[in-house]
Amino acid sequence: MTRPGRIASWLRIAGGGQGEARTAVARGENWAAVGRSEARTGRRQGENRTGSDRWTLPGGWPARRGLLGRGAVFAGLAAALTLNGCGLPAHTDPRYAGPAHSAAPMQDEKKPPVPASATNAPDLVAQYLKASVGGNLDSDEESSPNKETRDRLRQFMTPAEAQSWSAPADGLVVVRDTPVRQTQVVNGAYVVEVQIIPIGTLSGRGEFDAQQKPDPYIARFVAEPTTNGEFRLKEAPPQLLLTETGLKSWYDWQPIYFWEANGTPAKLVPDLRYMPNTFSPAKRVSEVMRWLKLGPGQGLTGVVKGLPDNVESKDNPVADQYNQTVKVNLSSKAAGLHTDELSRLARQIRWSLLDHPRVQLRIENQDNPADSQTGFTDDNVAYTQAITNPVPERFCVTNGSVRAVVVPQEGETPLFTPGGANVQVVSAAINRQLNRAALVRQVGKAEQSLVVSAPGPVANPPVYHDTNLQRLPHLSRPAWMTYPVQRLLVSDGQHLWAGTDSTSTTLEKVTTGGLPTSQAITAFAVAPEGHRIALIAGGTVMVASLQLTSDSKLTMGQLRPIATSLGDNQGVAWLTETMLVVGGKPSTPQPNSSGITPAPYSVVGITMDGADETPLPTGSRPASQPEVNAVVARFNSPLETQTRKWDNMPIFVMVETNHVARVIYRDSIDQLNLGPAPAAAPSAEPAAPTSPFYPD
Repeated sequence: MTRPGRIASWLRIAGGGQGEARTAVARGENWAAVGRSEARTGRRQGENRTGSDRWTLPGGWPARRGLLGRGAVFAGLAAALTLNGCGLPAHTDPRYAGPAHSAAPMQDEKKPPVPASATNAPDLVAQYLKASVGGNLDSDEESSPNKETRDRLRQFMTPAEAQSWSAPADGLVVVRDTPVRQTQVVNGAYVVEVQIIPIGTLSGRGEFDAQQKPDPYIARFVAEPTTNGEFRLKEAPPQLLLTETGLKSWYDWQPIYFWEANGTPAKLVPDLRYMPNTFSPAKRVSEVMRWLKLGPGQGLTGVVKGLPDNVESKDNPVADQYNQTVKVNLSSKAAGLHTDELSRLARQIRWSLLDHPRVQLRIENQDNPADSQTGFTDDNVAYTQAITNPVPERFCVTNGSVRAVVVPQEGETPLFTPGGANVQVVSAAINRQLNRAALVRQVGKAEQSLVVSAPGPVANPPVYHDTNLQRLPHLSRPAWMTYPVQRLLVSDGQHLWAGTDSTSTTLEKVTTGGLPTSQAITAFAVAPEGHRIALIAGGTVMVASLQLTSDSKLTMGQLRPIATSLGDNQGVAWLTETMLVVGGKPSTPQPNSSGITPAPYSVVGITMDGADETPLPTGSRPASQPEVNAVVARFNSPLETQTRKWDNMPIFVMVETNHVARVIYRDSIDQLNLGPAPAAAPSAEPAAPTSPFYPD
């Protein structure tokens, strides 16, 4: 599907000129050429806005020029260009807030459900199962916010039940959305039953621990009407429960960051947590500081390091929302840290905060020269990767050759020049710098071989070398890893292989963390920062840390299974630093808490811990869905994924279904449309595109 059009009047948040706005011309499927050909010829239009105008970012922080840098603007353009099936943006434009006010009010925390909003007994129970937000963040029932959560839940109860009810302080159990049914009326009270299917637990550190083998049970509630026409619970289970809808509604994704243990210079690695959006900005900062002090999660053991021992918060942080500044006061223990160490700490805290406001560190209320601005974007590999070719080019295989979906005006990508090694190709990969490529080629009827382009300047025609993976029954689509080392990875349908050096002509098996030999690795994807890998083994999605040994060999940490609702998992990719996209056989949807059965789906977005899953596309879907055999995605810049909601997230995803390449849009999965063939290509009508991919 194509539709001529243009995208105008969008993000004015980068430095470089007062009120600088960017627009991009997108004519049909020609949007992919913007980054290379149209950008070079200057076919972009600008629109000025006065200095008194301001934009707001999600979460309420006003966007300031210079916060993200010019590279992020182009990343934002790339995101805007793919949000619906016609190449035009759909609901991801920034919110223009009009002229700046003289002062910006502090962000009000959201208010959790209250019993007065319930219209009947089942609705009371449904609201109750969303009201436990924040109950995981302290183990002591008498401390806030745990006590606040319990007091809130007791408001749903009769006075007698509220006095006797208690719940263990062992985390907040997240459960599937299942129908809430009134089963009977006994002595004027309403019996309501809910099937409880636990999917995991939110800990006091804001981490989600998935439950691998849920043990469903029926929870019984009894509600009775009050004299004012409302309802209260006279019986409630002695447990803190939160539905999936409650998690989505009342918690934000909140990655916090830790420094690599061995990088030179060290880079930041994200660790996904969940923050109640009922908290004020200052309370959020305080909680982030507590999490940072407690250290990284188990999934990053050996990969990152915690805060220095002499970093200790003192007093409550100050969140100046209008000036987009957070002030953190440290104890005198931090006086021994050098300025560069304090600056690194300030940047670490800044990356860990929602919308990344500037951070000012103080020691015993005294200012110090710590700087959270200089080097801020360079600290995050995912950001520096995302702004390389920010408008993502797309490639595919057709008639046995790799080509760009839309060939730019200056010609085909040199490594994919028609002819030479670019024949009998099954799948391929290219790095973001477009100077290293790999091809999986068909050899005979039932064997495949891997070839890799020569390092250094690209020759004409390009030179490809054989690897040691030759004449195998099957090879997956290869993928390039850029950081912390440049390596080529591929699966042979049983094992994962990685190049032994930057040439990647020799590959060896990667040591896997506790994976049974009976579980074959059929698909994989390396995370943007290079320290995690997602793979599919035995039909199960798994995530593990990815580490580099002293002799520069790759090894995996302990694999962590991630449950999806698909009928079978066949393809996986990274959508952001902490989000995956998974494709497979269509789901068999179950009724939700309202008793409605949604349409089936064959692609989901899911957090890397399995806590939050959403079908893709997020819009309406037909009753029949194709089976997805492979998935590729272009991950978003961490500075562009501030929405924290799936339906507003920029999406760069392509899939293969029944040997046909397709694109995921806002409300559909449509076949990938090719532009004109390269001039040097055979004159035959191109076959349907297969094996789509973005630069890695």
